[in-house]
Order: sequence, then structure tokens, then C-alpha cells
Amino acid sequence: MNEEKKNPTPELGDDQLRRLLEAAGPRPAVPPEELAAIKAVAREEWRRSIGGPGGGYRRVAWRKAVPLALAAMLVVALSIGLWWRTLRSPAGSAAIAAVDRVQGMVHAEGVVLETGAELAIGAEITTAAGDPERVWVALRLAGTQSVRLHAGSRLRLVDGSVLDLLEGAVYVDSALKGQALQIRTPLGNVREIGTQFEVRLDDDLAALRVRVREGQVELSRGGELHSAVAGEELTFGADGAFDRRAIARWHDDWDWVLAAAPSFEVEDPSLGDYLAWLARETGWRIRFEDDGLAASAVERKLGLVGSSLGGLSPADTVVVVQAIGLDYRIDQGVLLIERR
Repeated sequence: MNEEKKNPTPELGDDQLRRLLEAAGPRPAVPPEELAAIKAVAREEWRRSIGGPGGGYRRVAWRKAVPLALAAMLVVALSIGLWWRTLRSPAGSAAIAAVDRVQGMVHAEGVVLETGAELAIGAEITTAAGDPERVWVALRLAGTQSVRLHAGSRLRLVDGSVLDLLEGAVYVDSALKGQALQIRTPLGNVREIGTQFEVRLDDDLAALRVRVREGQVELSRGGELHSAVAGEELTFGADGAFDRRAIARWHDDWDWVLAAAPSFEVEDPSLGDYLAWLARETGWRIRFEDDGLAASAVERKLGLVGSSLGGLSPADTVVVVQAIGLDYRIDQGVLLIERR
């Protein structure tokens, strides 16, 4: 009679293996040189197992070989996962940004980005060209600033306070949190002073455009210093041309920024909490029918309605006003809250 083993090795069932692989999630391809090394080791081990000198075959103990093969597959999968994490946060480089939301094809260093991915100093993010409301990425910097990248753009994370815009457009919402950001471009550098603004390069780098929704920015170019405040747009041509004009904070040109806006996430929110977020993201001014309605409405709780706004563009969430028994009208960038 065989003596029962005191500490048998636990075997992985099909369900356990499936859960492990699902938890690992999709992974990028292994670098060619690492894949070649893995294949070489596997071939050598296979020859040792089934072939002897002169090409003779030995009997393979399949009941033992299969679990060993599965274990080897698991080791390779875990190795790939380790490689993936190392790519996202290289050794010695702390993450300085994380992907808050992403839509369409966006990648960094050849790896497709997903929500929650962390990015270290030096990472270069590229968004595919296409519909600006279907291709974008919203990053959250360590200083809590929201940085949103337009379709057809390329941005490098120089450090926690400097970003290089190489192509396309970037939008920054600092909300006076964290370090002041500097956006460097081939046609000039933009420094924010607690603000919301967009920096955009023409496709052929013929011009640089800076638009300010809130606060103030400073732009240095060729030894000159220019400033712009909320509601202003500056355009600089590669040929030295300069233009300043007024812009609306709520114009359709900001729609791509709304598509990439972080979701409204406030625990047990009131109408006042929601309207503050809505006004900041859309650029709308908020007004009430009268002071009495304003005093009574802003403290009204949204309840379950407030938890159903995730993933919607801010402009699409305004129906929440009607859901709590009020009415509204939007005209020329003004949201008027009325009694029903």
C-alpha cells in the first residue's frame, strides 16, 4: 500500500487557471529577443524529455508532463505581466501620471493604453487621428491636474511640471492644484497660472494657438512674453505673425474637451455640487429663476440620480435637473434653472 503524502501539491483546476488568466488581462507581445530565448529553452527541454542519444525515444510520463507544461505556461504569463509593469513604470522612475479615461486607439511606447495605466517620466503618448469625440485620452497627473489629449496628438511627459506637445492639441485643467505646468512646443512655451486652457499646433507646425477658458497663461517665444486671460485666444505663426481675439468659453470648439472630461464623482452630491462641476467643464454660467429658488435648490440631494452620470459628457448630464423636479433652458452659454 502506498503511503499517503502528507503535503500533496495543490493542482490548478480549469476554473482557477481561467481566473488567473483573466486577472492577467490582455498583454502586449513579448519582445522578439525574449520570445526567441523562451523558444530555445523550450526546444532543449523537449529534446531532453523525449529523445536520447542517437534519436531514441523514452516513454513520457504524461500525467506528470501536463501539469509541468501548465506550470511553465503560468510562469511565462507571469513573466509577461512583470515585463508589462516594468514597461509602464521603469525601474527607478516613479509614476507621474495615470490614465483617467481613454477612447479610441491611444498608446505609449508601443503599448495600447487602458484606464488605470500608469506612466513614468519620459513616456510619450500618441493618439490616433480620427473623430475628436471618439479618440482622446484624459490623464491625471500626480499633482491632480487633468490633462486631455486630442485626436492626432503626441505628448511627452518630461517631468511632473513640464510637458512637450509635439503634435496636435492638449487641454489642461489645473484648478489651482499641484505644480504650475509648462507646455513646451516647437513654436513657443506656455506656462499656466491656475487655469483651464488649450494649446494646439497646426498639422504642419505653421502656427501655435493658445485658448484660455479660465485664469491666465503666459507664452514665451523668441525672447518675447505674451499673456492671455479667460476668454482670449493667441495665435502665433511660424513666420512671426501674431493675433489676439476674444473667444467664448462654451463654444462648440470645446466639445472634444467635454467628451474627455472626468466623470462626476461626489459622494451623496447636492445640486450645488453638480452645477459647480457642470459649469467648470462646460464653461456655462449658471443662473436661477430667482434668489428664493437658488437658496432652496442648491442643497437638494441628487440621490441615485447622481450615481448614474458616469461616462456621460457633461453637457449630456443636464437632464439631472429635470429628474429632481426642476426645469432648465440653455441660451448663449447660460444655463437657467426654473421651477417646473
